Amino acid sequence: MASKNDLRAKSQSRRGKPIQSDDPMKPHYDFSVAERGKFYRADVEFRFPIYLEPDVEEFVNSLAERRKVDVQELVNQLLRADREIIQEA
Repeated sequence: MASKNDLRAKSQSRRGKPIQSDDPMKPHYDFSVAERGKFYRADVEFRFPIYLEPDVEEFVNSLAERRKVDVQELVNQLLRADREIIQEA
């Protein structure tokens, strides 16, 4: 049978991690003076970050350096070329 301390420790956890005594989360926050949408910008376009594996990143960086173009520009060129090849098949 579990002791009271064991049960309390399990109930005082977030996502399986014990809550630290110096946890910055308070039991209650006062949002009565908060401004809704303070940081919302309707015209902002979200862009997905793309993470390359180390070998691919090394290849793309060296190719971009040889061609004297920005890595982003090179990756877009390569993807456009692949898209055209795939559409023609």
